[in-house]
Amino acid sequence: MPRAAKLVVRTAAFLHGVFGLGERRCVACHAPFLPDTPHAEDLCLSCRSRLARFTAIGCPLCGTPAVAPEDSGLPCGNCLLDPPPWSILIFHGLYADLLQALLLRLKFGGDFSTARLLGNLLAKDCAELPPVDAIVPLPQHPVRLRGRGFNQAGELARAVALRMHVPLKRELLFRTMNPPPQEHLTARQRQKNPEGSFSARNVHQTRILLIDDTMTTGATLRHAARALRDGGAGDIYVAVAARTPPPGYGTGPEKA
Repeated sequence: MPRAAKLVVRTAAFLHGVFGLGERRCVACHAPFLPDTPHAEDLCLSCRSRLARFTAIGCPLCGTPAVAPEDSGLPCGNCLLDPPPWSILIFHGLYADLLQALLLRLKFGGDFSTARLLGNLLAKDCAELPPVDAIVPLPQHPVRLRGRGFNQAGELARAVALRMHVPLKRELLFRTMNPPPQEHLTARQRQKNPEGSFSARNVHQTRILLIDDTMTTGATLRHAARALRDGGAGDIYVAVAARTPPPGYGTGPEKA
């Protein structure tokens, strides 16, 4: 074995033995890499950069990036006129590039490794939130759940709950109707489509973190959170892996 190859092998063995940093496969691109920390989230440096959190400060209720610097961190005009039924919304990144590809791998390919990866990233983002009592995924109707075989929001929520050490409580929120999929509807139809689709139980005074994979108009999340609110829930926070960029907004994420 060449001298350089021996050095690589010895280094990998040392890192694995001392820090548990043996060679891994990147969850995103599947390339082999040596992690530089014990909590590298199974991402190579290149993919870690592409999945860095979107940091442009915007509306704390819907995530719309601020138009002017002085508006950063303040509710946008839409949320002032029609406040959502939650206190804070957190999203990891814009629905584009590698984040979009990973969410599609999860949703249509059943790749649960991406759910663990994105759930762990989202759990880190949620560290800034006040304490919660339960993590609740956006539920699917039983008919749709049987068709797909799993709930992608539920898989993300499972990873978030494990990382945050907060109970995962799927039973608190459920679908009462099975409306048509949102992706083929206009913005106006999206707002009305999920109306009356959710019901909550046993949520009195419970502080809840509601999890979904992607937010576009926010209509489905609004109806779900409103059902929790009507059921007597305490503080409600929302966390989604990706937010569809607002109309006219560039998809190139600002990185920290």
